[in-house]
Amino acid sequence: MQRELAPKLSAVGEARHWAVARCADALDEGGRQVLELLISEVVANAVLHGRGRVMVAVGCVPGEVVVAVDDDSPDPPQVKTVGVEATGGRGVALVEALA
Repeated sequence: MQRELAPKLSAVGEARHWAVARCADALDEGGRQVLELLISEVVANAVLHGRGRVMVAVGCVPGEVVVAVDDDSPDPPQVKTVGVEATGGRGVALVEALA
């Protein structure tokens, strides 16, 4: 399943609701919460740091979900080192830790 989203912050909630609706039967409550968090992070990253359209693809089987997010930027996401006071910059590291 694939969906194109506008490159604006409202796409984050749209992607989250769309993905969870498609994969609700494949995951338990904890898995759905992780999916919500991680898809929010990767779509926000595409909107804030990417270029152009945002494409989201989701595949679901019981106990497992695969998510792919793409934009028109040729640059891959970067893991940042941020201080404890920073209010952002942890998304890619969070995805790496939980995915």
